Amino acid sequence: MNETLNLTETNAKLVSSRFLPFAIISFILATGAAIGNLMLVTAIYKNPFRNLRTNSSLLVTNLALCDFIVGAVGGYGMFSYELFLYYGSFLSENVVNGIAATSGLAVVCGVGTVVVMAFDRYLAVKSPFSYTSKVTKYRIKGVLIVIWTYTFVINTIFFVAIPKNLGCFLSSHLHITIPACILSLTYIKMLQQVQKQNKQWKTNPRRVNVARQLSIRNIIERERKLTSAIKLLMAFFLLSFLPVYITMNIQYFWKHRTRLTWLRTFLEVSLLIVISNSFINPIIYALRVPKYRKAFRHAMGLRDNIVNIMMSAVGPI
Repeated sequence: MNETLNLTETNAKLVSSRFLPFAIISFILATGAAIGNLMLVTAIYKNPFRNLRTNSSLLVTNLALCDFIVGAVGGYGMFSYELFLYYGSFLSENVVNGIAATSGLAVVCGVGTVVVMAFDRYLAVKSPFSYTSKVTKYRIKGVLIVIWTYTFVINTIFFVAIPKNLGCFLSSHLHITIPACILSLTYIKMLQQVQKQNKQWKTNPRRVNVARQLSIRNIIERERKLTSAIKLLMAFFLLSFLPVYITMNIQYFWKHRTRLTWLRTFLEVSLLIVISNSFINPIIYALRVPKYRKAFRHAMGLRDNIVNIMMSAVGPI
């Protein structure tokens, strides 16, 4: 980001014309990501229904925190960077490195959280009855501590002991290639498990009756909407990180990368797409999961029909 390109005067004018639009877009995305994820955390911990303080919500909260940092630090940092360039100035190298380090920390932690969320949903689909005994708050908190510890250690190593381009290259495969493979396999396993359960219900009437007696359909329906939201979140994750993944690998292998104006532009567009992922995530919960949508409505002060909302949250007596 902080490399200076050797451009002719004509090319410099053409390049500078993009700084203001990029600054405006980054400001909009940063504001949306910061406010949206702050509202999501508020909705989880302030909702009157008390139905969001679950094990899964711990993961959602952690991802929202990571997305908030990406928006507040990375998004507004990019806004400042582009605005300085537009006015013919530069942010100091220490400031740029600080923004990159903090944003990278949040991104890597967010990636780890998404992977854990995928495993969490797979267990919820595969073993709906034993899920609550297998996935406890104690274990979730332990996993989150491991993720944050790993993130701090690996980011420190990359920034202190490894050259920048090599660090970006290694990080792209550690934190994009490997998670992408894990998420893809987990998604396939979830689909296979759902198909297997549907087949069992159709081919074994006795099993269906037992399942009804144990309310298995209610349990799966309760988890289905959140699982659907997580699958959508996984898809957006893979799509949003693909451009920056391509850019990191081109930067590592292309010797004349500093002379390529289009590569710098593509990198900045890729970073905007990553920030947009943090902007979209809370919207996914609000649109796809009813209990989060109700909590959002309450957090925004939309309290009409509050009695009906509370009754639907409690369910039939």
